[in-house]
Order: sequence, then structure tokens, then C-alpha cells
Amino acid sequence: ENSSLSLRTMIRSQPRNANKCLYGYTGTFDDAIKPLLLTYLVGSAIGSLFLAVLCNDATRPFILSTTLHLIPEVFVWTHLIYPPSTTNTNRSALWTIRAIFLIGWMVLYFGPINEETGKVGPLVVGVYMAMAGVSDTLGVWLGLLMMTRRTHHGARRIGVAFFVHGFAFHLTAFEVFCEGRSAFGPPILTGFAWIVLLVASIAAFLTIPPLFFEPLDLRDQAPTTKEKVFLLMGVLTSLLTIPPLAAGGVPDLEPFLKDPSFLPPTDSWLMVSYKIVFPILSMIITVRILIAYVDSGHPILPVAGANTSTRIK
Repeated sequence: ENSSLSLRTMIRSQPRNANKCLYGYTGTFDDAIKPLLLTYLVGSAIGSLFLAVLCNDATRPFILSTTLHLIPEVFVWTHLIYPPSTTNTNRSALWTIRAIFLIGWMVLYFGPINEETGKVGPLVVGVYMAMAGVSDTLGVWLGLLMMTRRTHHGARRIGVAFFVHGFAFHLTAFEVFCEGRSAFGPPILTGFAWIVLLVASIAAFLTIPPLFFEPLDLRDQAPTTKEKVFLLMGVLTSLLTIPPLAAGGVPDLEPFLKDPSFLPPTDSWLMVSYKIVFPILSMIITVRILIAYVDSGHPILPVAGANTSTRIK
């Protein structure tokens, strides 16, 4: 605990935008967290565009399009929980978790598909549900922690985005385990949780671009050991309670694994609205995020000798 306090004191005593040389890491926290946030936001928007325009439900292109959101999300929350430039233990944990998810992505890419339906097979569905379940349920608990236990403006704003997105994911997961029933009651709203997830995520993610204009050194905002235990228990609680609550008992996953479905029914008004509205929203959001990032003074790609200091308006 004393070493943690001394680390936080050391970080706070340094200039906000000064180059850091702490435990072998050189550079500002902005150097990594802002490009990661940009990739997360743009990947989510472009992935949503691909899902709405190019992909059929539960096919391999569908699953891989969602990973344009999922993998950058993992890189963001591992960066927040295990910030670089702190300890060797953090560095090992950060890259171990990322490696596990990247191996999972390879299973999604190379795993078997159902030749009859064209959808991904049970192995791919199971791995995908595990990856999305861990990452997005963690989002709600990490967001709650950052909103309520942090004073840094940037940390709290990112916390709001994670919490809203993670809570919407809980609704979507609940509907998946409802076994064909609508999570919102009337059958006409079957699949509505997917729309709620997209709308809530868009609203949440649009709160992040203003942070591109601010110093964003969040290393001293990383969770403590006790808070990491809280996050672990929160994820386990979500994963172990949502399926039985939705199914009204022990869920029967075999039908879903054999014939998965995530989107609203093909002939429903929800699906028609989704196909029309979300491609337009995705393009608008992508452009808005990129403009905000460029206006903040950061290059899209690393440029040797470039001045990447944040421009304050």
C-alpha cells in the first residue's frame, strides 16, 4: 500500500505533459490512451456499419465485424487497469490478457462454420460469447468504479461511457438467454435489445472525443488491488446470474449454439429500421470522431519528430 501511495505521489509531482521515464517506459500516457480510444470509437462505428450493410446474422463476417469493437475495447480497459510505466507485474498482466483475447480472435477467424446455415459453429459461438461476456460485463463494473471512486474528469467521463455501454450489453445478453422471447415483453419488440445496445453505445461514445483536447494521464487513477477484486467479483456475478435470470432456471444453450441469432427477425420493422438508420449514423459518427481527434492536434499515425502536445481551445 505504501509503495502504491509513493507511486501515485511520484506521478502527481510530474508535469502533466512531460515525458515520463518510469520503470523503463518513456512517453506520456496520452501517447497510448488517446490513439487507443480513437481506435475503439472508430472501430465500433465502422464495425456497426459493416454489420448493418454487409453481414448476415451470426455468420463469420458478422462475428469478425463485432471484433472491430471488441478487441480495441480490451486494449483500452487493460490499459486503464494495468497502466504502462508502473510495474513489471502490470506489464505482464496487460499483455497476457491481450494475448488471450487475440488467441480467441484466431478461433473466431479459423473456427468451423455450419455448412447448412452458413452461420458459425458451436465452438466459435462459445468463444465469442465468452470474449464479449467478459469484456462488456467488465465495462459496467469498471465504469461504475471510475464514476464513483475517481475525481479525475477524464476518468469519470470514460467511466460513464463504459457503464452505459456495459449496462446496455447486459440487456442484450439477457435477451439472448431469453430463448427467443423479447426482453422487453411484447413479441413485436423481439431483438430490440440489440437496437438499445447500439443507440446507448453511440450516445456513450460521443462523450469521449472532448477528452482528446485535454491532458489524459490516468496512471494514478488505476484500480487498487481491492478494486481489482471488486471488478473480478462483478464480472463473475454478471456471468453467473444473467443466464439463469433470463431463462428462468438453468439455460439450455444447445439450440443457440447450433443456430445462433443476435439481430432482430429479418422481416421485422426493427430490422428494416436498423438497416436504414445505422449505416448513416455510423458514417456521421466516424467523421465526427476523426475530426475531433485531428482538431486536438494529434496525428492519426505516429510521426517522427511531430509535436503531439494537446492543443487547449
